[in-house]
Amino acid sequence: MANDIFVDSSYTVCVKNLTTLRKVRRENQTDFWYRFGVTQSRGSRFEKSNSIPPTVAILIALYLGKKISDADLLAAVHQSNEPMKLESTVSSVLRGND
Repeated sequence: MANDIFVDSSYTVCVKNLTTLRKVRRENQTDFWYRFGVTQSRGSRFEKSNSIPPTVAILIALYLGKKISDADLLAAVHQSNEPMKLESTVSSVLRGND
């Protein structure tokens, strides 16, 4: 796997390596963490504590594994900021109308 330096053998995301990735990409914390629906201050706490909640870690692992793209993540972030749109999307998927 090309992303082995970012995900350990148990597929746990390594925060230290994410900080390095963010810096190599020349992204500030706001831009980097926003794609995962995380505020700058919360992303900073993740980077300092070396602990990421499982839900965020799953998104990061999918992103690093190229299963989801920046466009996918940004669309999801925008949908989550529009509760009615998110609700209709969930309802549609549950009905099988995706």
